[in-house]
Amino acid sequence: MEHWAEFSCTLQWGLYQCFRACKPGGYVLMNVPIHFHGTRPFMLGELQTLQRLFAPFSDQVTFHKWGYPSDPLTKLFPYPGYSRLHDKPAYILDIHAIKDRPLPNGYTNLGAASGRLAKLLNSHPSYITYRAFDKAKQFFASIGLSSFHQDETPEFKL
Repeated sequence: MEHWAEFSCTLQWGLYQCFRACKPGGYVLMNVPIHFHGTRPFMLGELQTLQRLFAPFSDQVTFHKWGYPSDPLTKLFPYPGYSRLHDKPAYILDIHAIKDRPLPNGYTNLGAASGRLAKLLNSHPSYITYRAFDKAKQFFASIGLSSFHQDETPEFKL
């Protein structure tokens, strides 16, 4: 689900198709990573946005944070230099929804982009900037022109 946008599928359209293929009273079950990768709601942990996406299809949606808190495992911080996520460990979100509403009308996949364009359109601008600086740092380090030590990660804030 966190990668649908990269393959020309909006979140709304993907959920529409999941619930279209599900019989009344059937279950839609998903596992998605939060604060790890994918488009904006998944990277930034915008759970309210995800809940709103499910609302037209189901009144019975539950979110379970798997691995949160992570004890006894060590917390995973995939982007230590990205200030929006510096204190937010990654975890898996289990989503359970029951198709208990009629399928809504008016859903299309118009306007969906793919590939790098989709990543740009569906990511937060600060994350795009963070990744650009990270790639530049890696490039300059590879040619020996780095001002950072290998074990240092600069703090990035917008």
